[in-house]
Amino acid sequence: MILKCLIWFLRLSIIIFFIYSSAQEDTGKDSESHPLIECETSKGSLVIEVIPQWSPLGAERFLELIDDNFYTNIALYRCVRRFLVQFGITDNQSKRHWHHQAIKDDPNLHLGIKKNYVSFAGGGPNTRTTQIFIAFEDLDFLGNEPWETPFGRVIKGQETLDHLYKGYGDIPPFGNGPDQSELFQEGNEYIHRMFPQVDFIHTCSRMAVSVKEEKEQEILEEAAAVVEGRSNPNNILNLMKKKEEEVLQPVLSEEEIQLPDSAKQTDNDDGQDPDKEEQENHLIPEEEAGLEFHQEDLHEGGENLVLLDEPHVPVEEKVSQNVHM
Repeated sequence: MILKCLIWFLRLSIIIFFIYSSAQEDTGKDSESHPLIECETSKGSLVIEVIPQWSPLGAERFLELIDDNFYTNIALYRCVRRFLVQFGITDNQSKRHWHHQAIKDDPNLHLGIKKNYVSFAGGGPNTRTTQIFIAFEDLDFLGNEPWETPFGRVIKGQETLDHLYKGYGDIPPFGNGPDQSELFQEGNEYIHRMFPQVDFIHTCSRMAVSVKEEKEQEILEEAAAVVEGRSNPNNILNLMKKKEEEVLQPVLSEEEIQLPDSAKQTDNDDGQDPDKEEQENHLIPEEEAGLEFHQEDLHEGGENLVLLDEPHVPVEEKVSQNVHM
C-alpha cells in the first residue's frame, strides 16, 4: 500500500512539473497581462479574457465600462440557441450616458467570430457603445464588417452559457423575444413583466489574477483532489489539454498582425498633431454615428442603436437561426 502511494505521488509530481513547464512556455508575456473579467449571472459565473491586441479600442471601452460598474443588473435580453447572447442596456440613469458615446471601429483583423468570442454589437460603422454579445457557436457570417471585431473570449463558465434561458427566441423582427426599444424606454421592469425568465448579469468586475495564474490555480485544485483521492492524475492531463485548446490559443503578435491597407499608418502630412484630436480620436459624435436621441425624454432610437442585425445579413438567414433552435 505504501509503495502504491509512493508511485502515485511520484507520477503526480512529474505531471505537475511538466504542466508548469508547459504553462511557462505557452502562456507568454502577452497572455500573462491580459485582464480577466468575472461576471456573476443568475445562472452562474463567467470569466472573460480581454485581448487588447484583437481590438484595442473595443477592449479599452469594455474595461472602461467594467471599471464604471456599468454591467450591473443587466438583462441578457437576446439569447438565441446556436447563435448568441447579447446584452448591455441599462436603466440606471447615472450610467445611461454611455449609450450615447460611440467609439470608432478597430482595424478588422478578420479573426472571425468563433465560439465563446466576445464582441461589441454594432448597427453600422462606428456605432459601438455598450452592447456586447457572446457567440454560442462559430458564426461564419459575422466578423467581416469593420465593427465586427472580437476583443476577448470566455475562458471559464461554459455551463453558465449552456444554462441561460433561450426559450423566448430572437428579438423582433426576427423573433418574438424582448424588444430592445421597449427595454430602452421602460427598463428592466419591461423584462420582468413580459419576459420573466430572462437571465441577468448581476455584476462584472476585474479579477486580481492573470490568465497564467488562473490556469495554475485550477491545476493546483485538481492536484489537491488527486492527493485526497477524489480524482486521478489523468484528469490533470485532460485539464492541461483543455486549457491548451480553449485558453492558451496563440495570440497574434504585432509582427503577425496583417492590417488592411486602409488601416496602415500613414505620414501625417496635414501638419496637425494627432494627439490633439478630440478624445484621442476614437469617440464619434452622435449624429455621425447614426444614433438618434430625443433629449427631452431620453428615448434612445431603438433600431439605430447597436443592433447586431447587420444590413449585410439577409432576414431569411437570420430567421433560419431560429428554425434550428
